[in-house]
Amino acid sequence: LAPRLKMAALGPTSNKDIERGPAPGPGRANWVKYNGLVWTVGFPKGKADGDDITEQTRLALACLDERLADAGTDKSRVLEATVFLTNIDDKEAMDAVWRAWLPEGGGASRATVSVQLAHGQLVEMKVLAAAVPVP
Repeated sequence: LAPRLKMAALGPTSNKDIERGPAPGPGRANWVKYNGLVWTVGFPKGKADGDDITEQTRLALACLDERLADAGTDKSRVLEATVFLTNIDDKEAMDAVWRAWLPEGGGASRATVSVQLAHGQLVEMKVLAAAVPVP
């Protein structure tokens, strides 16, 4: 039998070291900052019916820019990204917009997966970025 690990009781948890951005809805935050890292999600905010993958990607990246700035960082500090597409055949078109969005010399570890998203939404992006160090 595997030995059991004893976990020390943490007592009441304090989340003062976790900073959260504005809440777009119950149980969510625009971004979360902890231990020098920022997590956020970009979606095609303001999309119109009929917007194609290029336009929805542009809107999702603009949403990321806004949320990263609100968290005190920017796209040059993105470390990792997961891109969710409703149609994996849209990867090339999304990637062209993604590459144009990145600053010169920028890049992130990125995965792209095909999923079912909310009605009419073609793309969503989840990113992890380094926070700007506080002097």
